[in-house]
Amino acid sequence: MVGQLPAQQLMSLDIVLPLRDAAGLQTPVGRALQSCQSLLPKFLTVSQFTARFGPTQEDYDSVVAYAKANGLTVTGGSRDGMEVQVKGTVSAVENAFHVKMATYRRSSGLGTFYAPDREPTANLHINLWHVSGLRQLLDPASSVLQEE
Repeated sequence: MVGQLPAQQLMSLDIVLPLRDAAGLQTPVGRALQSCQSLLPKFLTVSQFTARFGPTQEDYDSVVAYAKANGLTVTGGSRDGMEVQVKGTVSAVENAFHVKMATYRRSSGLGTFYAPDREPTANLHINLWHVSGLRQLLDPASSVLQEE
C-alpha cells in the first residue's frame, strides 16, 4: 500500500445483483446442450430470462434505495435488472461497502492501482454478486491490471 484515495474523488461503479435461481439456470442449459433431438435451439428473451432467473424487482429497488441512502447517484441500470450503475465520492463508496480505498504498487513494480482493503459488503437482504469499478490501474502507461 502506498496511499489512500482522496475522499472527494469521484468513482463510477456497477453493482451486480445475484441470479435468483442459479441452480435452475444450469438445468435447462445443460439439457439443451446434451439434447441432439431438436434441430432448433430454444432461447429465452431478456424478459423471460429476467422473470425466471433474474433478481426480483424488489431486490433491484432495494439496491437502488441502498445506493441513494448511502450518497451514491444512480446513473443507469440494465434491461434485465442485473446491475445498477452508480457514481459517488470515495467516502460514500467506503461507507456503502464497508471498505477503505487505498492505492497500491503492482507486484511487478510497474505502475500503481487503487483497490479496496477487503471484499465489499452491503447491509442488504441479498448478497451482491459483484461490485465492479473498485479496482483500477492508475498508471495508463503500464499494462492492464490483473487481479493480484
